[in-house]
Amino acid sequence: MEIDRVIDEYDMRDRALSIMVTGLIDHNVFGDRRIKAIYSYSLESQEELDNIIDFIDNTWDDPDKKEDNCYKDIDD
Repeated sequence: MEIDRVIDEYDMRDRALSIMVTGLIDHNVFGDRRIKAIYSYSLESQEELDNIIDFIDNTWDDPDKKEDNCYKDIDD
């Protein structure tokens, strides 16, 4: 709510987009995993949603998919 207040205070609603998710992984009675989450998003179109999902996907650092010849740590 505070982020929304600041966006409105500076009249940036038409330029701001956001997705925030915080939650827990839980299991239902059948043992299937599910997410119990608090979430908020401010998007105006499917295109904005697709763009932010692409951003998240491109910035995700998956340690299992590192190539052998890439940077590994500060001493590399």
